[in-house]
Amino acid sequence: MSQVNRDTEAMSKHDAYGESLSHASVLIVDDEPGMRNFLSKTLEPHCKRVAQAACPKDAAIILDTAHFDLIILDNIMPGCTGLEWLSQQRKVGLYADIIMITAYADLETAITALRSGVTDFVLKPFRANQILTAAARVCWTGNFCSGTTTCCGTRCRLKAKLRADACWGPRRVFNRYGRC
Repeated sequence: MSQVNRDTEAMSKHDAYGESLSHASVLIVDDEPGMRNFLSKTLEPHCKRVAQAACPKDAAIILDTAHFDLIILDNIMPGCTGLEWLSQQRKVGLYADIIMITAYADLETAITALRSGVTDFVLKPFRANQILTAAARVCWTGNFCSGTTTCCGTRCRLKAKLRADACWGPRRVFNRYGRC
């Protein structure tokens, strides 16, 4: 790839949604193929890496092999809800930020999601700029950190270790470093 192409690609990632998105790796967990494809096509030009999972079981397998900074999670899926899956994953060491998306929301669901550690809550239907803004906000607020600063203390250092040891798989890293 020529230097001009690399510079153009780098500049396209540093757009209105900020440089922080260009360093983010995102996992999309949704049972609807159309929604997964829409989110992928929306996020791929702005993020370092975007992966998809059709169900919570597939997402758990992907998380065993790779680290993700942000997970966009549908709440209503066959088998288990996004909140149930999130609760299970938190018990085994998932520290990624979560954006919950759902078409079926009430105040109780939103409160439960936020208490479960969901960083943002987006109602369907939404536009591309809404999900990009939500993702950029999550990355900008300090919940996502490059690991080069000490702005958020222990959590920042743990995330830096997770990125450095991503080839291990996140769960083995969690067992190595423990909880914050």
